[in-house]
Amino acid sequence: MSGVLTALEDARLEIGNPAHSPALIIGRFDYAQAEDPAVVNIAAGSQMHFEKFSRLTVKASGKGGQITVRNTSPLVIDVYREAPASRVLERTLGVGEGWNAGIGENEQLFFLPRTDPYIPPQPIIAEARYNRGNPATSQDNSVFLRWIYPPDHMGRIQGFNVYKAFYDGAMPIAIHRLNLQPQTGVTAVIADYGVSGRENHRYAITAVGRNGVEGLFSNIMVLDSSSLWGLTDAGMIPL
Repeated sequence: MSGVLTALEDARLEIGNPAHSPALIIGRFDYAQAEDPAVVNIAAGSQMHFEKFSRLTVKASGKGGQITVRNTSPLVIDVYREAPASRVLERTLGVGEGWNAGIGENEQLFFLPRTDPYIPPQPIIAEARYNRGNPATSQDNSVFLRWIYPPDHMGRIQGFNVYKAFYDGAMPIAIHRLNLQPQTGVTAVIADYGVSGRENHRYAITAVGRNGVEGLFSNIMVLDSSSLWGLTDAGMIPL
Protein backbone atom coordinates (compact mmCIF):
# COMPACT_ATOMS: atom_id res chain seq x y z
CA MET A 1 0.00 0.00 0.00
CA SER A 2 1.35 3.43 -0.91
CA GLY A 3 2.20 6.05 1.65
CA VAL A 4 -0.74 8.10 0.42
CA LEU A 5 -3.26 5.34 1.15
CA THR A 6 -1.62 4.60 4.49
CA ALA A 7 -2.08 8.25 5.43
CA LEU A 8 -5.76 8.09 4.50
CA GLU A 9 -6.30 5.63 7.34
CA ASP A 10 -6.09 8.71 9.57
CA ALA A 11 -8.81 10.66 7.72
CA ARG A 12 -11.58 11.61 10.18
CA LEU A 13 -14.41 14.14 10.02
CA GLU A 14 -17.47 14.98 12.10
CA ILE A 15 -20.53 16.26 10.22
CA GLY A 16 -23.61 17.59 11.96
CA ASN A 17 -27.04 18.54 10.64
CA PRO A 18 -28.67 21.35 12.65
CA ALA A 19 -32.22 20.96 13.91
CA HIS A 20 -35.04 21.86 11.51
CA SER A 21 -32.79 21.34 8.45
CA PRO A 22 -33.39 18.91 5.56
CA ALA A 23 -31.70 15.54 5.82
CA LEU A 24 -28.12 15.41 4.58
CA ILE A 25 -27.07 12.75 2.07
CA ILE A 26 -23.50 11.57 2.49
CA GLY A 27 -21.49 9.46 0.06
CA ARG A 28 -18.43 7.91 1.70
CA PHE A 29 -15.68 6.68 -0.61
CA ASP A 30 -13.42 4.03 0.89
CA TYR A 31 -9.78 5.08 1.27
CA ALA A 32 -8.50 1.84 -0.26
CA GLN A 33 -11.19 1.75 -2.99
CA ALA A 34 -12.14 -1.68 -1.67
CA GLU A 35 -15.88 -1.12 -1.25
CA ASP A 36 -18.78 0.52 -3.05
CA PRO A 37 -19.41 4.06 -1.77
CA ALA A 38 -21.74 3.99 1.21
CA VAL A 39 -24.73 6.34 1.02
CA VAL A 40 -26.10 7.44 4.39
CA ASN A 41 -28.54 10.07 5.67
CA ILE A 42 -28.03 12.40 8.61
CA ALA A 43 -31.36 13.50 10.03
CA ALA A 44 -31.96 17.01 11.39
CA GLY A 45 -30.43 17.45 14.82
CA SER A 46 -28.00 14.54 14.35
CA GLN A 47 -24.24 14.17 13.94
CA MET A 48 -22.06 11.41 12.48
CA HIS A 49 -18.37 10.59 12.58
CA PHE A 50 -16.59 9.39 9.42
CA GLU A 51 -13.13 7.86 9.19
CA LYS A 52 -10.78 6.14 6.73
CA PHE A 53 -12.20 7.85 3.65
CA SER A 54 -10.64 9.11 0.45
CA ARG A 55 -13.59 11.39 -0.30
CA LEU A 56 -16.88 12.42 1.28
CA THR A 57 -19.66 14.00 -0.77
CA VAL A 58 -22.44 15.90 0.98
CA LYS A 59 -25.71 17.30 -0.35
CA ALA A 60 -29.01 18.39 1.17
CA SER A 61 -32.11 16.34 0.37
CA GLY A 62 -34.36 19.39 0.03
CA LYS A 63 -33.91 22.84 -1.47
CA GLY A 64 -30.77 23.43 0.54
CA GLY A 65 -29.45 23.11 4.05
CA GLN A 66 -26.77 23.82 6.62
CA ILE A 67 -24.00 21.64 8.01
CA THR A 68 -21.48 21.83 10.80
CA VAL A 69 -18.10 20.24 10.22
CA ARG A 70 -15.06 19.54 12.37
CA ASN A 71 -11.78 18.09 11.14
CA THR A 72 -10.79 15.60 13.85
CA SER A 73 -7.94 14.04 11.86
CA PRO A 74 -4.22 14.92 11.70
CA LEU A 75 -4.67 15.66 7.98
CA VAL A 76 -5.59 18.91 6.28
CA ILE A 77 -8.88 18.53 4.35
CA ASP A 78 -9.72 20.48 1.20
CA VAL A 79 -13.39 21.33 0.59
CA TYR A 80 -14.71 21.77 -2.96
CA ARG A 81 -18.10 23.29 -3.76
CA GLU A 82 -19.75 22.05 -6.94
CA ALA A 83 -22.66 23.64 -8.79
CA PRO A 84 -24.09 22.72 -12.21
CA ALA A 85 -21.46 24.72 -14.10
CA SER A 86 -18.61 25.24 -11.65
CA ARG A 87 -16.32 23.49 -9.21
CA VAL A 88 -14.19 25.61 -6.87
CA LEU A 89 -11.97 25.06 -3.87
CA GLU A 90 -14.15 26.54 -1.13
CA ARG A 91 -11.70 26.35 1.76
CA THR A 92 -9.15 24.21 3.54
CA LEU A 93 -9.90 22.79 6.98
CA GLY A 94 -6.86 22.70 9.23
CA VAL A 95 -6.34 20.10 11.94
CA GLY A 96 -9.05 20.53 14.59
CA GLU A 97 -10.79 23.31 12.65
CA GLY A 98 -14.57 23.63 12.55
CA TRP A 99 -16.82 25.20 9.93
CA ASN A 100 -20.50 26.06 9.44
CA ALA A 101 -21.55 25.97 5.80
CA GLY A 102 -24.62 26.22 3.61
CA ILE A 103 -25.46 23.89 0.70
CA GLY A 104 -27.70 25.12 -2.10
CA GLU A 105 -30.36 23.01 -3.80
CA ASN A 106 -28.14 22.18 -6.78
CA GLU A 107 -24.85 22.08 -4.93
CA GLN A 108 -22.68 19.48 -3.27
CA LEU A 109 -19.58 19.67 -1.11
CA PHE A 110 -16.59 17.35 -1.54
CA PHE A 111 -14.21 16.74 1.37
CA LEU A 112 -10.78 15.46 0.27
CA PRO A 113 -8.03 14.69 2.80
CA ARG A 114 -4.80 16.24 1.54
CA THR A 115 -2.20 13.50 1.44
CA ASP A 116 -0.39 14.47 -1.74
CA PRO A 117 -0.21 17.72 -3.69
CA TYR A 118 -1.30 15.99 -6.91
CA ILE A 119 -5.03 15.46 -7.44
CA PRO A 120 -5.89 14.13 -10.92
CA PRO A 121 -8.14 16.44 -12.96
CA GLN A 122 -11.60 15.12 -13.76
CA PRO A 123 -12.34 13.44 -17.11
CA ILE A 124 -15.01 14.80 -19.46
CA ILE A 125 -17.60 12.42 -20.90
CA ALA A 126 -17.77 13.33 -24.59
CA GLU A 127 -20.18 10.65 -25.84
CA ALA A 128 -22.97 8.72 -24.11
CA ARG A 129 -25.53 6.45 -25.77
CA TYR A 130 -28.23 4.08 -24.61
CA ASN A 131 -28.18 1.12 -26.99
CA ARG A 132 -31.36 -0.95 -27.14
CA GLY A 133 -30.99 -4.68 -27.55
CA ASN A 134 -33.93 -7.00 -28.08
CA PRO A 135 -37.10 -4.91 -27.46
CA ALA A 136 -39.12 -8.04 -26.72
CA THR A 137 -36.89 -9.27 -23.89
CA SER A 138 -34.92 -6.14 -22.81
CA GLN A 139 -31.78 -8.25 -23.16
CA ASP A 140 -28.50 -6.78 -24.38
CA ASN A 141 -29.47 -3.21 -23.52
CA SER A 142 -26.38 -1.18 -22.69
CA VAL A 143 -24.91 2.24 -22.06
CA PHE A 144 -21.84 3.33 -24.03
CA LEU A 145 -19.55 6.01 -22.58
CA ARG A 146 -16.48 7.66 -24.09
CA TRP A 147 -14.47 10.27 -22.23
CA ILE A 148 -11.49 12.51 -22.85
CA TYR A 149 -8.61 13.39 -20.54
CA PRO A 150 -5.80 15.97 -20.61
CA PRO A 151 -2.91 14.30 -22.51
CA ASP A 152 -0.28 15.86 -20.25
CA HIS A 153 -1.77 14.06 -17.24
CA MET A 154 -2.11 10.58 -18.76
CA GLY A 155 1.35 9.58 -17.57
CA ARG A 156 0.51 10.54 -13.99
CA ILE A 157 -2.56 8.33 -13.55
CA GLN A 158 -3.18 4.61 -13.08
CA GLY A 159 -6.43 4.81 -15.01
CA PHE A 160 -10.14 5.52 -14.61
CA ASN A 161 -13.02 4.36 -12.43
CA VAL A 162 -16.55 4.09 -13.81
CA TYR A 163 -19.48 4.78 -11.45
CA LYS A 164 -23.18 4.08 -11.72
CA ALA A 165 -25.74 5.52 -9.30
CA PHE A 166 -29.38 4.49 -8.83
CA TYR A 167 -31.84 7.31 -8.14
CA ASP A 168 -35.51 7.57 -7.23
CA GLY A 169 -36.32 10.95 -8.73
CA ALA A 170 -33.73 13.30 -7.20
CA MET A 171 -32.95 10.96 -4.29
CA PRO A 172 -29.78 8.82 -4.54
CA ILE A 173 -30.31 5.22 -3.45
CA ALA A 174 -26.93 3.60 -4.13
CA ILE A 175 -23.61 4.17 -5.92
CA HIS A 176 -21.47 1.39 -7.39
CA ARG A 177 -17.99 1.40 -8.85
CA LEU A 178 -18.18 -0.87 -11.89
CA ASN A 179 -14.49 -1.82 -12.18
CA LEU A 180 -12.40 -3.48 -9.47
CA GLN A 181 -9.18 -1.78 -10.61
CA PRO A 182 -8.70 1.45 -12.56
CA GLN A 183 -9.04 0.79 -16.28
CA THR A 184 -6.65 2.23 -18.84
CA GLY A 185 -9.12 2.69 -21.71
CA VAL A 186 -11.36 5.74 -22.23
CA THR A 187 -14.56 3.88 -23.19
CA ALA A 188 -16.98 1.67 -21.30
CA VAL A 189 -19.96 -0.47 -22.25
CA ILE A 190 -22.28 -1.12 -19.30
CA ALA A 191 -25.22 -3.50 -19.29
CA ASP A 192 -28.31 -1.50 -18.36
CA TYR A 193 -31.91 -2.67 -18.66
CA GLY A 194 -33.33 0.86 -18.94
CA VAL A 195 -35.59 2.77 -16.59
CA SER A 196 -39.22 3.75 -16.14
CA GLY A 197 -41.22 6.14 -14.00
CA ARG A 198 -39.20 8.19 -11.49
CA GLU A 199 -36.21 5.87 -11.55
CA ASN A 200 -33.02 7.03 -13.25
CA HIS A 201 -29.43 5.86 -13.53
CA ARG A 202 -26.44 8.21 -13.46
CA TYR A 203 -22.94 7.61 -14.77
CA ALA A 204 -19.64 9.35 -14.06
CA ILE A 205 -15.90 8.78 -14.44
CA THR A 206 -13.00 9.56 -12.11
CA ALA A 207 -9.24 9.44 -12.67
CA VAL A 208 -6.91 7.69 -10.20
CA GLY A 209 -3.36 9.00 -9.84
CA ARG A 210 -0.31 6.78 -9.55
CA ASN A 211 -0.14 8.04 -5.97
CA GLY A 212 -3.49 6.34 -5.27
CA VAL A 213 -5.45 9.61 -5.03
CA GLU A 214 -8.81 9.57 -6.83
CA GLY A 215 -9.99 12.82 -8.37
CA LEU A 216 -13.49 14.26 -8.50
CA PHE A 217 -16.37 13.18 -10.74
CA SER A 218 -16.58 14.00 -14.43
CA ASN A 219 -19.76 15.49 -15.80
CA ILE A 220 -22.76 13.29 -14.99
CA MET A 221 -24.78 11.45 -17.64
CA VAL A 222 -28.39 10.59 -16.77
CA LEU A 223 -30.42 7.70 -18.18
CA ASP A 224 -34.12 8.27 -17.54
CA SER A 225 -37.43 7.23 -19.13
CA SER A 226 -37.03 9.77 -21.96
CA SER A 227 -33.49 8.69 -22.94
CA LEU A 228 -32.86 6.72 -26.12
CA TRP A 229 -29.63 7.26 -28.06
CA GLY A 230 -28.29 10.26 -26.20
CA LEU A 231 -28.22 10.35 -22.41
CA THR A 232 -28.91 13.65 -20.67
CA ASP A 233 -25.79 15.56 -19.66
CA ALA A 234 -26.44 16.92 -16.19
CA GLY A 235 -23.20 18.89 -16.22
CA MET A 236 -21.39 18.87 -12.90
CA ILE A 237 -24.34 17.94 -10.72
CA PRO A 238 -22.68 15.24 -8.62
CA LEU A 239 -23.82 11.69 -8.00
